[in-house]
Amino acid sequence: MAECVNRCLSRGSPSAPEKELDGEKACLEGYSVLLAEDVEVNREVVLGLFEPTGLRITCAENGAEAVRLFRAAPEEYDAILMDVQMPEMDGYEASRRIRSLDLPRAADIPIIAMTANVFREDIEKCLEAGMNDHLGKPLDFAEALEKLRGHLPEGGPLKAAKAGAS
Repeated sequence: MAECVNRCLSRGSPSAPEKELDGEKACLEGYSVLLAEDVEVNREVVLGLFEPTGLRITCAENGAEAVRLFRAAPEEYDAILMDVQMPEMDGYEASRRIRSLDLPRAADIPIIAMTANVFREDIEKCLEAGMNDHLGKPLDFAEALEKLRGHLPEGGPLKAAKAGAS
């Protein structure tokens, strides 16, 4: 496991974040993501991968905590990265509960699954639970960046857009 983390974070690796960043093209400054991940080393990998982008990440250690954090401040998040296998409440149930909340953004916030389960049936199960997309683990930074940027609101972060509209 340590070797995998080192490879993911290695400065010499072709998948290192610095190799993929292309000035403003990859910049996620001002965007905020809720990361639901129960494994500490996996949270650290995601935080390390996205650190150079300026993305603000709030961590939840299980699905129940992710639902609670989203319910408390849905306007805080531009997207959710959701592990699917977590204790207390898995990512499938957390996604269904978020989608069923009677709150602004609950129906349309992008939820991107993160799982080592990458068969077509696994991806379909994520989509059926209300997730918008799927990332395989271990995360490939370029793919994660591309998918996340594809789901983030156009015109900038929601919180910044609301502040400018006031």
